[in-house]
Amino acid sequence: MCSHSCGKIKIANSIKYLGIIVDRNLKWREQIEVVVKRIRRLIYIFLEIRNYMSLKYLYAVYYGLVQSLLQYSVTSWGAAYSTSLRCVEVAQKLIIKIILRKPRDFPTELVFHNFRVPKFNELFTKYAILQVLREPMYHNFIVENRTRNRYVFLQARRNSSFAQHHYTYLGEKYFNELPVEIRRIEDHSKMIKEIKKLFKEKTISR
Repeated sequence: MCSHSCGKIKIANSIKYLGIIVDRNLKWREQIEVVVKRIRRLIYIFLEIRNYMSLKYLYAVYYGLVQSLLQYSVTSWGAAYSTSLRCVEVAQKLIIKIILRKPRDFPTELVFHNFRVPKFNELFTKYAILQVLREPMYHNFIVENRTRNRYVFLQARRNSSFAQHHYTYLGEKYFNELPVEIRRIEDHSKMIKEIKKLFKEKTISR
C-alpha cells in the first residue's frame, strides 16, 4: 500500500521515455516534430561540410547524424499516419538535396538514385520485419502454407486503426511480401542476414 508520503500521479499529455516522446493518444506527432527539428538543425552543418568533404565521407556523416535519428526506435513511431510522417520524408530529402547541391524541386526518385540511402518508409519496413522476427513469441507463427508452397505469418484480423498501424501487424504483413526463397530459410539467423542483405541491395541497385 502507498503511504501518505506518496506523491499524486499527474496526468500529462505526453512523456519522454528513453528519448522517445509518447503522447496520450499515441499519434506520435510530438516525437515526429522533434525528429524533424533535429534533422533541420543539421542543414547548416551539411551546407558547410559539403565544401570540404568528398561524397564518400558525406555518406558517413549522413548515416551518423541523419539516419541514426530516423531509425532510432522507428518501430514505435514510424507507423504513424502518412500525413504526420510526410514532414519526416521532406526533411530527409532536403538534407540529401543539400549534400548533392540540388534545388528543392529536384525529383524525389532521382534524389535517392543519386544518393543511395534507404528512404524513411524502407527503414521502417526493414526494422518492423526484423523486430517481429526477433520476438520469441513469433517464432512458432511462421508456418508453411503447403497449397501455395510458402512460409507466411497467419495474421489475426485487426479491426481497430491503432492495431493496423502497430509494427507487429505491419511487420507480419511485410514479411509475407518478402521473396519466397527468404521466407523458406529455416535457420533464423541466416534469414535475418538475408533480409538485411535484401534491403541493402535494394538501396544500392536503385
